[in-house]
Amino acid sequence: YQRRVRALSGFDHKFEYSISGHSGDGFNIPFVDYGRPPRNVNERLKVLKKLIAHAEYCGSGDNTLEATSFAVDDVKSKPGDEYFVFVISDANFGRYNISPSKLSQVMRRDAEVNVYVIFIASPGEEGDRIRKQLPAGMCFVCLNSSLLPITFKKIFSSRMLKSTY
Repeated sequence: YQRRVRALSGFDHKFEYSISGHSGDGFNIPFVDYGRPPRNVNERLKVLKKLIAHAEYCGSGDNTLEATSFAVDDVKSKPGDEYFVFVISDANFGRYNISPSKLSQVMRRDAEVNVYVIFIASPGEEGDRIRKQLPAGMCFVCLNSSLLPITFKKIFSSRMLKSTY
């Protein structure tokens, strides 16, 4: 989280974003609202503490499909040149009986929204197995958090190449 938010600092005039989560408690748990990014270290720390507290005390369950569907609709509620949704997941689909084909359908629901999935944890090889079943180039497995900025750079670079053709 900290690296992603810090990477966006100084680009507030170009990007508007929100950060929300999901768990067994629901599909839209807000952490950062549109137009209200954390402006300093203390505000970023507050968001991190909120994320950690939620993860520690939330109920068991998974709302990946509902959260992704909501995010696809929500991101278009604001005018923009391009729309992106980043789904950060632990790839624990088997435990919650989530079908990669259903996620693929949700990812492709709106052609104007670029939906990317990034698995940051994976029971065994589940992340790679799921990645192979999702739209090509739209899913990444990044088990080392220090490589997240590189993963985002790959996503934006590949998106820039696609938009020039």
